[in-house]
Amino acid sequence: MARQAKAAEEARQRALRWRGCRFVPAAKPEDAERFARQRQVADLFSANAPIPQARTDPFQWVLSKEEFRCVGWDVWVAKVADAPEGRVVELLARPLLVTRGGGAAFTPARSRETWRVDDRSNLVFEKTEAEPGRPKIVMTD
Repeated sequence: MARQAKAAEEARQRALRWRGCRFVPAAKPEDAERFARQRQVADLFSANAPIPQARTDPFQWVLSKEEFRCVGWDVWVAKVADAPEGRVVELLARPLLVTRGGGAAFTPARSRETWRVDDRSNLVFEKTEAEPGRPKIVMTD
């Protein structure tokens, strides 16, 4: 019995570990040009991106609850547009959630972030807002 309890606690601790941010293109690989631009930006963000404090703002309705914990972020590169002296990038972000007990939790809610990437690949956060039309619900196992 003690062995099972120890294994369960180890599994819970693994589930509660920080997983970081995962940046991926929103475009499908079949859309080769768009996918390649988004992949390039996803790689840039994976290597350099800070997590802006404002990223959590649209999710306070769930992050402020004791029963959930954010252990990382799934982030999709939704749009890359050329701009003077660089690019404007739009990201869609969703927290990776677990219950305090280490169980799986999921929300379909996402935020929309706007960033600027200058010619030297410096990342400058501009704003974030909740993506409209997404329900503020959490599903657990």
